[in-house]
Amino acid sequence: MKFCLDRFEGQFAVCLCEDEGANNKKYDFSLEKNPDLRSFPEGMLFEATLGENGVLTDIVAKASEAEQRLAAARARLHALASRKKKNGDN
Repeated sequence: MKFCLDRFEGQFAVCLCEDEGANNKKYDFSLEKNPDLRSFPEGMLFEATLGENGVLTDIVAKASEAEQRLAAARARLHALASRKKKNGDN
């Protein structure tokens, strides 16, 4: 399964499933059961196998994919700001 680490809330990592058809289903993974998630920054994409009791195995970070997504979002934001300037909006 493919996930995006959305945020940390207390002792949980809130992740969105990015598998096709999952519609960004939210998962709250216990950091006690999944300590590897502590080392990921918010926004990190990763693949993992979801086991019993909410335990993730075979976790593989997708740092370059996460960086590409962040760069694309920055480019869209920059284009939007440039368009607003061009139109004289403040």
